[in-house]
Amino acid sequence: MTKYTYLVPNDRQTQWLNVLLAKNGGALKKITGLTILGVSLYIVSPTLIISLLRTLGLRDKDTKESCRLDRTTMGLINARNDCFINSSLQALVPLSSFTVYLNSILSKLQEDKNLSLPLHKNLAKTVYELQKLIVDSESYSAELIISTMEHIFKGTISRQQNDAHEFTQLLLETLFKELAVLPKGVIEVPMKGVVGNHLICIRCGHISQIKEEMFSIYELNVPQCSSSKLTDIIHNNQLEKIEGYSCLYCEINMILKNENYRNSDGFTGDDEEKRKLRYLKEVFLNNLMINQELPDDIMHYIKSYKRGYCDISKMEKSDIFRKRRLLQCPKVLLIHLSRSMYNGMAYTRNPCNVEFENILELEEEQMLQSSPGEKTFINSNSKIRYELKSLVKHTGSHYQGHYQCYRHKPKLRINKENGEIINRSSVIDNNLLKDDEVEVEVKEENTVPSQSFKKIKSVETYPFWKLSDTSIEESTVKKVLNEKKSVYMLYYERI
Repeated sequence: MTKYTYLVPNDRQTQWLNVLLAKNGGALKKITGLTILGVSLYIVSPTLIISLLRTLGLRDKDTKESCRLDRTTMGLINARNDCFINSSLQALVPLSSFTVYLNSILSKLQEDKNLSLPLHKNLAKTVYELQKLIVDSESYSAELIISTMEHIFKGTISRQQNDAHEFTQLLLETLFKELAVLPKGVIEVPMKGVVGNHLICIRCGHISQIKEEMFSIYELNVPQCSSSKLTDIIHNNQLEKIEGYSCLYCEINMILKNENYRNSDGFTGDDEEKRKLRYLKEVFLNNLMINQELPDDIMHYIKSYKRGYCDISKMEKSDIFRKRRLLQCPKVLLIHLSRSMYNGMAYTRNPCNVEFENILELEEEQMLQSSPGEKTFINSNSKIRYELKSLVKHTGSHYQGHYQCYRHKPKLRINKENGEIINRSSVIDNNLLKDDEVEVEVKEENTVPSQSFKKIKSVETYPFWKLSDTSIEESTVKKVLNEKKSVYMLYYERI
């Protein structure tokens, strides 16, 4: 029996429907009845068709093809322009480290009954349903996640052409906030990474202090050209030119040179001004950073300095380079390819073909503190390898369109001895979803040396599913990698 989860109308919706029917009489009831019947047939039609085929003998439920566990997977119902939510949730399902993370959270919830992490728990329930191995088409609903998010934020999620990237960002930020109730570092969201940013003044060659920033989604601007490789986009986004920067080093250097020109024997002005100038000379000679924080009175003196031919307010601005380096590569590297372009009148969608890989290699750099307050990047020469697990694509214009998801199949293997199919991918532990405390016995598949497994040909040939809400089809790696024009979000998992 094919199982479905339906959206249940609330009392307010039921009352509204009853009032409407009462006002318009029997004709509207007939129309409404036909509409409900039509929607019902649309939802359950896969089951009816399959049953009919079996009754007529055109489909044997015991055939090898129909029983293949990798042929299809659980779809998500699109009730109200929910493709941006559906694709975002489906993309999380094959991420093993994310599943392990959710299981760890569920264990904590069982240990401490007073702990409340509603989004974590309901997300685990949803991922559990989407990870089920099924034979025939089945559909689930994202309503549990939607209602949880709306309850947390005390608002309603708009269904008007929303963005999958923005929804995922909100989802992850909410997970981070919920996680804050646990001791720091006990459990980490696998999407958490760290980048280091610093600036280099092109005129003087001096640098800024390095600023570390945590990220959950790695943002990349797609270049405005016909095609580009993902690795090149990552490299180019690590170095950005910025114009019109007020370089502190250049400003102080100009002041000190002007004072030396005016009076080579020493600083001019009253005692207070001489004190400030001596302070500037001291910090200038002590590895001054171009964005170093100085006392307010000193900064005011610099910005208002006007002596002789030197007027800092009229000093030509500098051009700088902004360097961005990965200091901590996350277990799950979630990449957002920003395709928004502004043509001076409106935003349009960047059609650049982005060539990406099934296996992505990145360099993780380290940060060295050579002296108090001074840090520099050093190349660790360590290569981090990632495998593509999910892809969210977007077709249409900047303002409207449709989101779909490619999701990696689980690692299914056949036991050579008894023909049993084993799922070697991480899955949500159903015992941990139960409210009652249950003792869980963890069995490692490889503990029995006599067992041997072989790969399933269909999984190797078609390792991905393409999901468009409730529509599911199998896909090759080549087809996934050919989504160059429409690729929007990439989910890489660390190997």
